[in-house]
Amino acid sequence: MIDTNTVSGAAPLMVSFGATGSTGDITSYSWSFGDGATADASSVDHQYITPGTYNASLTVTDSSGSMSSKTVLIQVTEGTTGNTPPQAVISSSTALGSAPLTVSFSGAGSTASGTVITVYHWDFGDGSDATGESASHLYSKPGTFNAVLTVTDGNGLTDSVSTPVIVSSSQQENQPPQAVFTVTSSSGSAPLTVTFNAAASIDNDGSISSYSWQFGDGATGNGRSTTHTYTNEAAFTATLLVTDNDGAKSSYSKIISVVSEEDNSPFNIEVGEVAVNSEWATVNINSSFKNPVVVAGPPSSSDPEPCVVRLQNISTTGFEIKLEEWGYLDGRHTEENVSYIVMERGHFILPDGTHVEAGNFSGTTNFVNNVFKETFNLKPIVLTTVASNNEAEVVSGRLRNITKNGFDYYFREQEKNNNEHLIETVDYIAWEQGTGETDTFSFEAQTTPDSVTHVPYDIVYKTAFSTPPYLFANIQTTYSPDTAALRVENQGKSSISVSVEEEQSQDDEISHAPESVGYLAVGSKGSETIDQKERLFTFHWEYDQTGQELIEFRFYLNGKYLCSTENVADRTLSCTAPLLYEEMVFSMTAVTSNNEETVPSTVLRFDPTLFPQLAPTRLVTFAWDFDRGAEDLISGFTVMANNSKVCEIADPTARQLVCEIDTPSSETQFAIQAVKTDNSTIQFKNSILYAP
Repeated sequence: MIDTNTVSGAAPLMVSFGATGSTGDITSYSWSFGDGATADASSVDHQYITPGTYNASLTVTDSSGSMSSKTVLIQVTEGTTGNTPPQAVISSSTALGSAPLTVSFSGAGSTASGTVITVYHWDFGDGSDATGESASHLYSKPGTFNAVLTVTDGNGLTDSVSTPVIVSSSQQENQPPQAVFTVTSSSGSAPLTVTFNAAASIDNDGSISSYSWQFGDGATGNGRSTTHTYTNEAAFTATLLVTDNDGAKSSYSKIISVVSEEDNSPFNIEVGEVAVNSEWATVNINSSFKNPVVVAGPPSSSDPEPCVVRLQNISTTGFEIKLEEWGYLDGRHTEENVSYIVMERGHFILPDGTHVEAGNFSGTTNFVNNVFKETFNLKPIVLTTVASNNEAEVVSGRLRNITKNGFDYYFREQEKNNNEHLIETVDYIAWEQGTGETDTFSFEAQTTPDSVTHVPYDIVYKTAFSTPPYLFANIQTTYSPDTAALRVENQGKSSISVSVEEEQSQDDEISHAPESVGYLAVGSKGSETIDQKERLFTFHWEYDQTGQELIEFRFYLNGKYLCSTENVADRTLSCTAPLLYEEMVFSMTAVTSNNEETVPSTVLRFDPTLFPQLAPTRLVTFAWDFDRGAEDLISGFTVMANNSKVCEIADPTARQLVCEIDTPSSETQFAIQAVKTDNSTIQFKNSILYAP
């Protein structure tokens, strides 16, 4: 059955068709309006524009496939007002500007013949639309957009008109300054006098006009450099606020720890190795400590059963240590070799400028952020060990989000257990990455790429230790939540193998996703650093992170991890990389908040063979003047470097010489000496100082 609101009328004629009278289990409707138009809904409105007689038909189909049709005759006569469509007219407040650009549109000038405009529809050209006689729209991104107005009159006729909108990139905004300062001392006993220096603060697009200091104890100061004396004992937050010439501001803070004389302990460290099994063993501390912090492990791999190191009863004279197997095992573990390190609690700066910190905190089964006592200059590696035995169930600690300011930590029991555990004391040592030495030992603190799994991974030391060093390591990431700990094997003076060992209380699988491992190797004084011909590469990039929550940018060299930054606002980063004798392809990825990496993007292709000046030796051209009248008194010239001969020429008329020399690694004084005919030299008057 066909229902209509009318079957005749003047053009344009709008007819409402319905099939509500149709019966049966109808599954489809097919309309043919006689003017070439069709539809497939149970009810539909159709407009006849041209006068004439039309057979409108409906065909229905039921669930068994049977069909039935019905036709109705529609008479359309000549319209009394004609078929003149409306005229769309558009005006805008502006057609050009920089993003973000707000544009007001108006269709008030649009007209209709013999009727009124009933609908104004706006398409702004960037995926957004609106209705109404006028509209306002914000263009947030640069580009050329075509804004279209479509009007519909009372007769159903339409007309459209468009206008371009050109949105340019935002005009250069003032960049805020970058505040940073150094201190002569960040800790000490009261009264503590500290000199603050903000000379490293910069403003890339202008100048810094003011420096304002708040020392954390109520006192304030001004100027690029200032001095303040702390008289009370506390941890004070000293803050610098800098303002640039356009009024933009930036701040930077440091913790100044003022302690009593008796608590201001000097840096002290003791390392050793002990054979440990599943029974508690006492290790005596030979050095003098006031507040010792102890970190141990990972254990060797003599016994294949998974295990972790645990400590208890740490005192100034010693501590207890044992290996713990997971609850599903028999709890008996044969001896393993375990390195341990004891440090005085506090934040210290070694003679070479390396920052280290030792402390403890309360560990739980939930990730908790732990803040360092003082901000590091470089992101450190973090080593931890559970240092109490409040509950007998075995736990293994995990780290994540290590920055210059702190780290996240939690521990968990074996996977089969509900992860509920009493609070335990956790000792930690944070050590700034790099190699160096003190008066008594050499050290190397580094992180591996995200490459350490259940398969042994070889760590090759950069430092040439004369004997196998003491090795301390922790997983620095938590890409896989499975309960796991580290084991080591094949310990030597140049390398060691490390692997991630999962327990199997819940299932038998032991495969583990790649993680990054931080390690500290401590060896005897006198080690030398291996020359890996590393060079400093600085990367600059642009990245639109709109709609993305990023946590890190990572850089790779020929597909292998190189370095990263966790400051997602960074758009420049300097990293050291070995100089290869093949094409070097540097790529970058962005890491999202769920630890997913984007597809690598190549940022630099570099062939070192095309740049011989980067090699350990260089061709250097020396040029000089000499009195032509004295040439018969000499036999040639010698090039000297720090009073040592590097090359010579037996030609008294020469005024230039190309020499191949080792690239200086320190300040070098170059000079030219004239060699007399009797092989004596004329004292040089001119020299040049080279500073790498």
